[in-house]
Amino acid sequence: MATTSLRVHAKVGRRFRHLVLVTLASVGVIAAVVVAAGCSTSSESAVATNLTCDGSISCDAGAESPAEQIPPSFDDVDGSTSLPPVEESEPEILLDGGTRWTVGPAFGVSKMVLGNAYAYVAGSIALSDPQAFYEAALSPDAGANAVTTLLTMPQYHHPYSIGTDGQFIYGVHGDDPTRASIVKLGVSNALTTGAGDIAVWSDRIVFGAGNNLLGLRELNLGTGAVQTLLPGEAVNRLTTDAKGIYWVGQNQVGIYDRKTGQSVHVTVEDGSLGRPIRRGDNVYVAGYSTLFRVPVSGGSAQVIGNLGISLESGDNIAVDSTYAYAIGTVDPPLKFRLVRIPIAGGPVEILHEAPGYGRSLASRPGLLVYVAGNSMYAMGSLKPPPPKPTAGPPILR
Repeated sequence: MATTSLRVHAKVGRRFRHLVLVTLASVGVIAAVVVAAGCSTSSESAVATNLTCDGSISCDAGAESPAEQIPPSFDDVDGSTSLPPVEESEPEILLDGGTRWTVGPAFGVSKMVLGNAYAYVAGSIALSDPQAFYEAALSPDAGANAVTTLLTMPQYHHPYSIGTDGQFIYGVHGDDPTRASIVKLGVSNALTTGAGDIAVWSDRIVFGAGNNLLGLRELNLGTGAVQTLLPGEAVNRLTTDAKGIYWVGQNQVGIYDRKTGQSVHVTVEDGSLGRPIRRGDNVYVAGYSTLFRVPVSGGSAQVIGNLGISLESGDNIAVDSTYAYAIGTVDPPLKFRLVRIPIAGGPVEILHEAPGYGRSLASRPGLLVYVAGNSMYAMGSLKPPPPKPTAGPPILR
């Protein structure tokens, strides 16, 4: 029977990266998996160990050799594997006075999330590149080595979503959302199936399967148990934080309160809603070109303003206490625009525009990363996020 050979490279030092090269002789697919928690390794100081497992797409090398599993390490934080629920702060993006640089090539992105030094992408990086999971080093001096393939897809599989808990990277791939698998990239086989989108908080992954009405569900990473929070629910464009879970249904925004277990649904009259973002007592969501404010307690959605752009993807806004930021397209002439608008209402300000489509946007304190034209851009600074008041990994966007 065909076997899969893995080579794990570990750089000795405070910050590290594990590179797993998986060769699938039985299906003729080569998948390169990188699980990142810091800066890149060099070949001069790597230690290689050969492991063997079966021919699955993401085999669990740790099951045969526990010592070779990726250790639960962080930078400057406790490495506990069961994370306490903590109240997250609401950091500012604060782009004024920052710089803008080109991270690397990018094209079709279905979802992007940010770590401290990397952007993690589900989609394709260039027209000639396959649908896969990628990482992009956000440092302005990363150069041609900025983008690395994490995991390529087998035939007919698509990378639906990606997330990180600050320790591991999780992805969703499959030929249909009702059968798609959540995997811990480079470490294990499917954690569970039936997921179209995921959002990670603490030691939980919340997920849904689009409009297939499989409900809002939650995977406990510590126990492996799956709990249905809301059955029969259409779940798209998930986000989550310490207070709740937020998603887009069919012309509505869903809000689930973690403390009470109660949910509300607010109708938003727009057929093209993107990913909802919570700030304070409101959730903000953008439609085809309009920004809405939705109270977390329920009620009516309010129009903040027209953004003057067509929003091309579900990952299209970021919000701080002053502004909402959005990426989209105007035509003619065809060009993308990165804009911001005061969440209290006011004029739209153009931050960046150039030829091409505006596709995807993600944020972390002090930084916006967006895909537009055929490139990934970063705007702001790479200052480390502020320390959390309790131990545990940073909650990443």
